[in-house]
Amino acid sequence: MYTIKEMQNLASSYGISYGDLAGQCELSLSTIQKALGGINKRPRMTTLEELSKAFDRVLMRVDGRSPYESIMHTQTEKHSQVDYRDALSTMPHGSVAEQNVFRSGGTSALDGTFGGKDPTQKGYTYEDYENLQLPEGKRVEVIDGVIYDMSGPSIVHQEVIGYMYRRFCDFFDANHGACRVLLSPLDVRLEYDSGDMTVVQPDLVVICDRSRIDKMKSIKGAPDFVLEVLSPSSRKMDLNIKMQKYRKSGVREYWVIDPFALAVIKTVFEGEESTSLHTFDDEIPVAIYDGKLKICLKPVKQYIDEE
Repeated sequence: MYTIKEMQNLASSYGISYGDLAGQCELSLSTIQKALGGINKRPRMTTLEELSKAFDRVLMRVDGRSPYESIMHTQTEKHSQVDYRDALSTMPHGSVAEQNVFRSGGTSALDGTFGGKDPTQKGYTYEDYENLQLPEGKRVEVIDGVIYDMSGPSIVHQEVIGYMYRRFCDFFDANHGACRVLLSPLDVRLEYDSGDMTVVQPDLVVICDRSRIDKMKSIKGAPDFVLEVLSPSSRKMDLNIKMQKYRKSGVREYWVIDPFALAVIKTVFEGEESTSLHTFDDEIPVAIYDGKLKICLKPVKQYIDEE
């Protein structure tokens, strides 16, 4: 959920009007004006939640790039040297960029492509998602009721995930930890208790509260740690839209690994939020374990160099 100040900054930066927001939520125009105009000094929590969702819906359709996106959209060659540091110092929390929608909510939005039941008026729920009849091998995610396509993973992608999975497993075994590390495909219902209209499939998650594992079928609520591996087609999703959902849902730590630039962007949401940049040569401490687990991706770098 955004703060009033964050919403005011987003509205100013992206030229979002009160009317734009009113069209994306059930709040009246006067309520939005009072909240964002400073007339109502203490808006209700429900008002802030509705406004935050409205901003997300508007921003998903904005034709523009966040500071992250502006420096990365041209990086397509292997081992591209991306200068992330300027972006990390200027990136406003809460920035998002447009992502191409695979299928949107609304009556008969799937047009019979996958079958299954039609979504609710506002978009797809987890129940709708479960009833989709997808072609074999096809995976999708749902964010705020909107369906997004997922591309298939590359060999390098799988190598990174396999290496990270082994490191976490070794740490848990050595320390007799209660946490579990799980790999995609795995449904993570970030907002199962408030509409259940966001279902994502992170590449890797760490769950320390096992009660969130629902009948060995899905994760209900935010994992403690989330990892995504970038591909050219997933940059906007992983660095913008999904990052904001992880942040607002209560994920404690989020890593984005870019195998093209041999870089790791580590964001700690817990406490005072911080973002740091690392290379594949660094020993990167995992914050949720107070740095007791440090991971170096140099072996993966060597594998990539051989390809």
